[in-house]
Amino acid sequence: MGLFIELPTSKEQAEKFIGTALKKAKSQGIISEEQEYGVVSTYRFNPTGNLNLHAFTDADTEWLHCVVAHRKEGAFPEVRQQRHQYDIVAGKIADDAMNFTIAVQNLLDRCELLWSSVFVTLVAKKYRFM
Repeated sequence: MGLFIELPTSKEQAEKFIGTALKKAKSQGIISEEQEYGVVSTYRFNPTGNLNLHAFTDADTEWLHCVVAHRKEGAFPEVRQQRHQYDIVAGKIADDAMNFTIAVQNLLDRCELLWSSVFVTLVAKKYRFM
């Protein structure tokens, strides 16, 4: 799969993301802890007939799976493969609440895995499969 970059559709929205981007870059060691500024670049996009474009009109389940597939390694591999056919995928920008949602889902996945393991062990012991 190619490069996946989330771009806001307005300068104002991009300016609001600077603080989040700075925190993320600092935590990953990309920039120094002392850096207090960010840069907003603006572009005008004129699609041509040569690009294969998919646009999400709503922040629905399909959109959510696409965002999660690109933010969480190994999530929704079929979605990643499907989106690979497009040059550009457009839609709503996921905010910081999306990262929280993904983190909660990770926690729920782990709890489900743990519960499944405990349940199988208890059933196996009860019916002497172990």
